[in-house]
Amino acid sequence: MRSFFSLNSSNYELPITNYQLPITWLTICLSVIVIWQHYTLRRLGAEISECPTKYWWWGGLGGALVAAIAIGSAIKTETGWGWTWRGRTLQIKS
Repeated sequence: MRSFFSLNSSNYELPITNYQLPITWLTICLSVIVIWQHYTLRRLGAEISECPTKYWWWGGLGGALVAAIAIGSAIKTETGWGWTWRGRTLQIKS
């Protein structure tokens, strides 16, 4: 029996024991189920919102943009970096 960490041959294959095979199949089946449920939920959302599934990822991109703006605003408010109003910088009270 070959050792798990033995890399003597150029075509090394990961040994799958009787214990690992059911876990592998379970993982694959659960992954397929989750992907199918996500697609079904996305199709349902497309029917409700009348947004085609071709453009569903724009919602997440817009959310990430809003989050980046909020984080940038919080950093600028706390540090005063980049704040100007009519040529005056933000005065932070210590």
